[in-house]
Amino acid sequence: MRYDNSAWGGDHSPEIHIMGVPAKAATLAVTMVDEDVLGHHQHPHWVMWNIDPRDRIPGHILPGKHVTEIMGAVQGEVLGRHGYCGPKPTWLRRITHHYVFTVYALDNRLSLPTRANYHDFIHCIRGHVLCHGSLTGLFSPANK
Repeated sequence: MRYDNSAWGGDHSPEIHIMGVPAKAATLAVTMVDEDVLGHHQHPHWVMWNIDPRDRIPGHILPGKHVTEIMGAVQGEVLGRHGYCGPKPTWLRRITHHYVFTVYALDNRLSLPTRANYHDFIHCIRGHVLCHGSLTGLFSPANK
């Protein structure tokens, strides 16, 4: 991952290119989780849903519940705010963290409240995922 995508840099969400979106997809969703936080299986940094099917999610999406860059999309709450929260691994553990981006193609539009978080999202999509794909980005305090 780039420094610009980190919380030490610009804290900008990256642009995501998507291939193979099923014709039956009603919406897309995207998540980013840190796989290397002590005591957590996955530590969410981003969750966004109700994205109209497309082949690209733009970068630099602004914080907020409703996404102005993608009409109808909603960002859930992670780390106390609505929107992308870039990597910022602790200096105490100088390890490289694995940040997993997952794009989901869903067969429906989600009716989650804007206060919903990653765990609410995961629960809500059960039985509605047509397909998904993931990409892992690496980041460590040494990148700073």
